[in-house]
Amino acid sequence: YISYDFDWWENLGDEPNEFVSSLRDFMNGSTGGYKILGRMLENDRYKEIFLNRLADLLNTSFQPEYMMGLIDSIDTAINPEMSRDIARWTDGWYDI
Repeated sequence: YISYDFDWWENLGDEPNEFVSSLRDFMNGSTGGYKILGRMLENDRYKEIFLNRLADLLNTSFQPEYMMGLIDSIDTAINPEMSRDIARWTDGWYDI
């Protein structure tokens, strides 16, 4: 649930840091996705593991430098197919 909308993680919302806001709301049970993971987080050991893993990801895999490298490698892999894909599937409802 937390990762459903990455646009808001880039500070496009009302709060200075939507990721922190989303995480806080989730942890407080004020979002719809709380039922499963929220109940799991009531277990202190699981909560510790979850928060440590989240911190590890925020400090490694979710760092801008790493993510930009990953995005660039995906772009390099799919770029040769984009013209063909656009020609085949563009129906005019949006601008490229």
